[in-house]
Amino acid sequence: MTSPPDPNEFAVYYAHVRNDVTIAYIREGIGGTPLLLLHG
Repeated sequence: MTSPPDPNEFAVYYAHVRNDVTIAYIREGIGGTPLLLLHG
């Protein structure tokens, strides 16, 4: 059984959407189907 990836090894990017709203995201992998998760 393999262990889960260490979350500290991913580069985190930030996008300033508008006043006082910043979104953090991670880009990983090449190709494939994009996955978008939204918290609401």
